[in-house]
Amino acid sequence: MKCPHCGIYYTDGEKECPVCGKRPGIQAPKPQKQSEGTSHKEIPHQPKKQPSVQSTERKQTYGNKSKSTEAAWQQAAAGQHTHDNPLERKPKKSGSPGCLIILIIFILITVIQIIGAVGFNVMAKPEGVIESIFSSSEESAEDIGEDVDIQTVLTGTWRNTDGSLTITIDEEGVVTWSDAAGIHSDDWPLFERLNLTEDNQEEYCSADELQDYPPDSFTYYSLYAVASEWDDDSELDMWFYLPREEQSPETFDYYDYYEEAYGTFTRVSDSTQPIPAGPEQTA
Repeated sequence: MKCPHCGIYYTDGEKECPVCGKRPGIQAPKPQKQSEGTSHKEIPHQPKKQPSVQSTERKQTYGNKSKSTEAAWQQAAAGQHTHDNPLERKPKKSGSPGCLIILIIFILITVIQIIGAVGFNVMAKPEGVIESIFSSSEESAEDIGEDVDIQTVLTGTWRNTDGSLTITIDEEGVVTWSDAAGIHSDDWPLFERLNLTEDNQEEYCSADELQDYPPDSFTYYSLYAVASEWDDDSELDMWFYLPREEQSPETFDYYDYYEEAYGTFTRVSDSTQPIPAGPEQTA
C-alpha cells in the first residue's frame, strides 16, 4: 500500500505509514480486486449495451411507482392523508340507495299522473266514454230492431183476455198501463219493428212462433216500458204480432216475457184516458 503523504509503500496490514506515521484516511484509494491472471489492460473494450424499449419503459414505470410510494410514505409520516395515496386501501364502491329511491318515486309519480289524466277524462265526459265502451259490443251484434213511434201503430186502450192488464197509448206516444199493482206510465217507451228475414228469423223466433205467426203474414214489434215514478218498479217487456193486412186491428196477440205466456189484446176504446184493469171495467 502506498502512503498518500510521503509516497512510501508498506504492507496493507499496517494501520499507519512506518515512515511519516500518518494514516491513510478516508481519501486513501481502496485496493481494487483483480481476478487471478487477469488485468484491466487484458479485458478488451466492449461497447455499452443500449437499453431496450421494454426495459426503458419498465424502469420508468417502476421508477414512477417508487417515487409515488416514497411520496406517499412521506405524506403519511407528515400526517397528510389523501385519497390518492397508493398505499391506502380503498373501500369498495356500491350502488347508492338514494338514487334507487329517487327512481322509484319518479316512476310512481308518472303512473299517478297517467291514472289521474284517464280518470279526469272519464269524469269530464262520462257519456262519451260509456258509449265508446259499449259501441264495440253493439256493432258486433246484428241490429234487427227499427225505432217506430208507437202512436202511429197503436192508439187507444187495449185490454188482455183475462182483464189483468190494460194498456193505453195516447197521441204523444205515452204508454200507460194498469194492473193489480196500480197505474203506471212511461213517457219514452222503446217500441221497435223487428226486421225478420229468412236468414235471421230462426235465430230470434221459436219454431212455434214461426208456425203461428209467419213473418210474411205478421209484423213483429217489441215494446219495453219502465214506470217513470221513482217508487214504482213496474215494467213491460212484450212482443206484439200484428196482422199485415189490417191497418187498424181490433185485436192482436202478444207474448209477455215476464209472465212467459201468450195472450190477446182487444181494443176497448179509442180513448186515450187510462182505464183501470179488471174484467168488470168497460169502455
